[in-house]
Amino acid sequence: MAINEVLATNIDEYEALFALETGYAIIVKIFALKILPKIELSNKVEYFSDLKARSLSQLREDFESFENGYVFSTDKITNLLEQDFFSWYTNKDIWNTTIAQSIKQLVEIVDDYADTSLIYKFESTDLFRDIYMLTIPSDVRKSFGEFFTPDWLADNVLEESIKLFSRDNWTFLDPTCGSGTFLLRAINRIIAIDRKLGKKDDDILEDILNRVTGIDLNPLSVLSARVSYLLAIRPFITENTKTFEIPIYLGDSAKLPRIFKKDNIKYVEYSITTQKKEIGKIDVVLPYDFVASPQFLPTVKKWQMLIKSEQTDILSKKIKSIFPKKDDKDINKIINRLSKTLINLYQANWDGIWLRIISNFMLPVRIKNIDIIAGNPPWVKWENLPKEYANEIKHIAGDIDLFSGKSYGLGGGINLNLAALISNVVGDHWLSNMGGGTCLPYARYITKF
Repeated sequence: MAINEVLATNIDEYEALFALETGYAIIVKIFALKILPKIELSNKVEYFSDLKARSLSQLREDFESFENGYVFSTDKITNLLEQDFFSWYTNKDIWNTTIAQSIKQLVEIVDDYADTSLIYKFESTDLFRDIYMLTIPSDVRKSFGEFFTPDWLADNVLEESIKLFSRDNWTFLDPTCGSGTFLLRAINRIIAIDRKLGKKDDDILEDILNRVTGIDLNPLSVLSARVSYLLAIRPFITENTKTFEIPIYLGDSAKLPRIFKKDNIKYVEYSITTQKKEIGKIDVVLPYDFVASPQFLPTVKKWQMLIKSEQTDILSKKIKSIFPKKDDKDINKIINRLSKTLINLYQANWDGIWLRIISNFMLPVRIKNIDIIAGNPPWVKWENLPKEYANEIKHIAGDIDLFSGKSYGLGGGINLNLAALISNVVGDHWLSNMGGGTCLPYARYITKF
């Protein structure tokens, strides 16, 4: 059934879906605000409940600040919100009474949740998965063939995987984490073990951040998983906690960043294809040590602000300043082209967030030596993938001999699916020598809603 039939409207299907996804994203972000002990946006907005007294115009300014990540940055988290695809509603030219009143109503509903009930919800189930199912009509979800892993099965997979190890300090990765079902279960097990060992809150927090990682290609999933992760670790954030990143990245586990060396300097390269034909691909090359450093995301945020100045030379100069070798003509050419492309996209009203998106796609280079890789990768046949994307990753499957060479029958190339590629890529790049992986690509192993 088409989306416009489900919603009983003639609105364009892409616009309808985008509106639904934006609505879901706003709900998740409002829950994120509720989680914080204090918002401290101004002397008039210190607590979540203060938002209920704000005027409709003041509410726009508040949510614009939230979308920029200001509130969460001051609460020691650098990457919870990063002005994603779904922050468009705060634009002055778009904001209206209908949007404002809807958001205010959501704030009032979420404010009725007691903190203890929220914590219980997250400990017992994947709350955002349930909210997603309520927000997006079932016929729409079915049209996308969306599958969700039931809690009992995620528990069983994790328990069986942990049995492979004789130590308690295993590391965990879900390369297609969705809203975080597997991640939450891994976190809960670490908390249980660390509490038995009598560890302090700061040590438990550090343990979780160092051991549980997630990746997903869907920005909605990344948002949901990050907020779920935050609620799970919130009891262990203290006054002594240093600024940290939530280790859940917007990335493609089928297409990882390329790492190469030039003149004894290690670089990370990634490309993203835009829908704007005159732009085409956006190519980025950055020093590996810089991408792996804590300064990476804060520096990218500063570059992001420079894009709004529309000064190509200034942006290029700032990006080049982090390179150990300043006179590499090939690298400088890429940076000059990147700066021009980013500003052109911004001037064409194609969002100013591309740099943040690409930087997220580069972050998985930090992942190393994972003991347990478990999750529910998408079961999508190769022929059903978008043509441009399929062409981009086709060489990856060829490089690892994933194609059988046959064009028909069991195991033939026509039956190749994305889950098989992801399983091979993540196992090859991230699984430790002593590690084990469990994936669930078959529909009969999971629940369809």
